[in-house]
Amino acid sequence: MKRTIAIALSLAFMFNASTLPGRTCAFGSDPYWTYTLHPDFPMGNYASGQLGILKNTYARSYLMVAYRYLTNKPLAADEKEGFQHVWDQRLQATYSDCAGNTESWLKLRATVPGVSKIETIDTERPVSKENSYESYCNAQTSAFETAAKTLKSMIEKYGIGSTQVKDWVQAQDEVFANCGSPRYSDKVPETKIPTPLPDSADTNCKQERAYQIAAANFYAQNFEAARREFEAIAADTNSRWKEMAGYLATRSMIRQATLAKEMNRNLLEQAGQKIQQLIANPSYATLKEDLQSLANFVSVRVSPDAHLNRLTGEKFDQDTIEEITKTIDNYLDPDNSATEVTYSKVPDNLKKNEMIDWILTFQATDEASTKHALARWKETKSTAWLLAAITGVDAEDQHANQLVTAARADKSACAKWTLFYHINRIESGQGKDAAVKASLDKVLAAPPADLPAGSLNALKLMRLPLSANLDEFLRFGIQKPLAICSDGGVPEMPDEEDDLKGKGKTPPAFTTLAGNVLTTKFPLSVLRQVATNKQVPVNLRNNVAWTSWVRAILIGDEAEAKNLAVITSPLNKAKSKFFASYLAATTPEERKFAAALLMLHFSSAEPNATSGQLQDDDYGDASGWWWGANPVHKFTPSSSDDDSDSSSDDEPFDPMFLTAAQKAQAASQLAKLAKVETAPNYLAKIVLAYAQKHPADPRVPEALHYGVKCTRYGATDDATTKLSKQMFLTLHSKYKGNVWTKQTPYWY
Repeated sequence: MKRTIAIALSLAFMFNASTLPGRTCAFGSDPYWTYTLHPDFPMGNYASGQLGILKNTYARSYLMVAYRYLTNKPLAADEKEGFQHVWDQRLQATYSDCAGNTESWLKLRATVPGVSKIETIDTERPVSKENSYESYCNAQTSAFETAAKTLKSMIEKYGIGSTQVKDWVQAQDEVFANCGSPRYSDKVPETKIPTPLPDSADTNCKQERAYQIAAANFYAQNFEAARREFEAIAADTNSRWKEMAGYLATRSMIRQATLAKEMNRNLLEQAGQKIQQLIANPSYATLKEDLQSLANFVSVRVSPDAHLNRLTGEKFDQDTIEEITKTIDNYLDPDNSATEVTYSKVPDNLKKNEMIDWILTFQATDEASTKHALARWKETKSTAWLLAAITGVDAEDQHANQLVTAARADKSACAKWTLFYHINRIESGQGKDAAVKASLDKVLAAPPADLPAGSLNALKLMRLPLSANLDEFLRFGIQKPLAICSDGGVPEMPDEEDDLKGKGKTPPAFTTLAGNVLTTKFPLSVLRQVATNKQVPVNLRNNVAWTSWVRAILIGDEAEAKNLAVITSPLNKAKSKFFASYLAATTPEERKFAAALLMLHFSSAEPNATSGQLQDDDYGDASGWWWGANPVHKFTPSSSDDDSDSSSDDEPFDPMFLTAAQKAQAASQLAKLAKVETAPNYLAKIVLAYAQKHPADPRVPEALHYGVKCTRYGATDDATTKLSKQMFLTLHSKYKGNVWTKQTPYWY
């Protein structure tokens, strides 16, 4: 697969695409109790200085705001607005995609009689034949919108069936043919340049054709020819394209310089000088904004230090904010490889600017960044560098206690929650559990108004391992997610509009850490207590009761299974009749069959309680498909909880309130669970054995039908097909004409 590189000013034929992409599509939905890439919504609170607990994983634009407040330089109203615009645009953008919207052009083009049919136009072009792995966006939506407007004017002037219109369309097809190759193809498109019109042709048509020829050369990477032709058009005072052509002549120079194997600095400098001339020319007033974007693009590559120093000294508006972050990105990650910041590798030029130095120090995770933060804090005694330093040290660091003392004494309202978090993080690591517990409880008992919801969840997560009893565990382990995010294009973008306003209605759920503890540390006797605890929302109680009952069945604990069946049945009416049948069974064999039939009817049956958003308690894709072999819950690092850049944040801990006997019970039960085979095989063997001994039981055909169905959708292995066929043959040989037999045409 090709890698699309982000070449700024991606040279759509025209400029300034004005519409934002729509909402992202879903590839999976996860709850977020805290965000890692940006602060809480609505972001106006953050822009006003309500920073909460700062994370070094935040994008740099958010850290620019933090630095201003940490250095007692609050944003002015127009600066807040500038940041909001930047964030809104970035959060609504989708993943890198080069598909320009050709609809307006193709729709109008199709009305012209006598032209060939075209359904799609490729817009992504390989950098070169030698470098076909990388590609760039060669034409964007505005190019096709402009072509449509031009065609409309040609139709109005000459008529839709005229030779002039047909010839112009055919030439424009040749222009766009140079734009790209089919997606995931490394083929460089064949060059197609329209033929010049004869001197006897209509003057307007000749001017349009001249522009088409220049554009075709531009798209075809014939940049020197494109530049000459655009400059000739710019010199034609009668051409309606003269200003645009002058603008595109400079873009031809820039594209030639940046697509070369090695950047042509001299050509870029020439382009920069030409751009400044155009900016000073009153005729180019309508293009001033676009010319300034070109000037910035050149400046960051030709004289990045001066460019960055100029930007950071200006008032922050939308353009300045975007330019600063793009300039830093170009320094640190010129090939868009998304590498993490390593302070020891940060160019010295970037370290000369105090704000940028602070941001990169705070973002970096290497030892050099911590040493630098400590040194700068000792030099300045500033809140900003104190925050960077305490974020980087662990509990054993020789400077930890000194930093904790300074953090307690700091009076910054904007830094207080970050400092509070790290004070308690360090003291927790030093074993000062009682002090940390008292500190957290004081805040959690009555959360202050300036504590964002995500930061509140982070403090609850910190408090969770200090739970002295089950009630405390449930109090801090069940949290209200900030949002459900599908992450289909923009990471951590809420699916619901209300979540963007901070008014989401996502119900509380077990956090990932709490869920990991539930499923790997609690014995069935404690899980039963959770299922009957009235402080737990009923949907979560149902989930714990149901999954714990399944676990009890799988490990053969009949006593707990009966207790949990009594608890689960009234929580879910759809299962009540099956539970009644299970509880009414008079022999272990009959109970085992009744349990199997119940689990076959509900593919949500699995032996581990769910953290986060609950699946449907039913049958089908939204409910899950039972369990696989060795269904002991495996710890997997998650991005949903606090500080998720660490791989151990969701690692289950040993609750201090569990007795030694309870811990031993949990270990024994998990050992038995680890020996359980995959659901289709486990359930098939029970059904087949029961069918052989009790063929007259009217439930048997139903169980055989669902058993076969389970072998289609559940996790299978080499033994599954044989069992599926055996159930199918039993059903069709012994229960011919039965309604369940008719619904089972295949085995799997």
